[in-house]
Amino acid sequence: MPWPPGPSPDCTGTTADPVGAGLLSAQVTPTSTSSFRVVITNRAQDQCEQFVPGIDVDLTIEFRQICQNGVLGPLEYKLWGTYDGYPWHELYLRGNQIFTHDPCITGDTPNSMFPPPIGTRSEFQVQEPAFLDWRAVP
Repeated sequence: MPWPPGPSPDCTGTTADPVGAGLLSAQVTPTSTSSFRVVITNRAQDQCEQFVPGIDVDLTIEFRQICQNGVLGPLEYKLWGTYDGYPWHELYLRGNQIFTHDPCITGDTPNSMFPPPIGTRSEFQVQEPAFLDWRAVP
């Protein structure tokens, strides 16, 4: 006996090419002979609801590896940027979690996705001041 048909979705909208649509970009720029910068911009939009705010993240990660006295030092990073207070955010380097934002702990709600003054824009370096200092990549 066949299963009865399930409910149909109200919306099946998807962005087939978020990069082409300008919703996700990553730009790599050398900053010196021993460092480079990666700038990531994410504008995750609801594909079904027009008036729902998007999830915005602007992140810059700079990497460097210095050679001193003929010895190559560790790969290091520092980062800065902003993100919406909602939803949950995580950042990983080499599979290691280096940042977590939990809206349940901070009290952020879906309203936090709106631009200020209604919503909140949090800064990586405010939440984790050590991100402004060079740290070894895990």
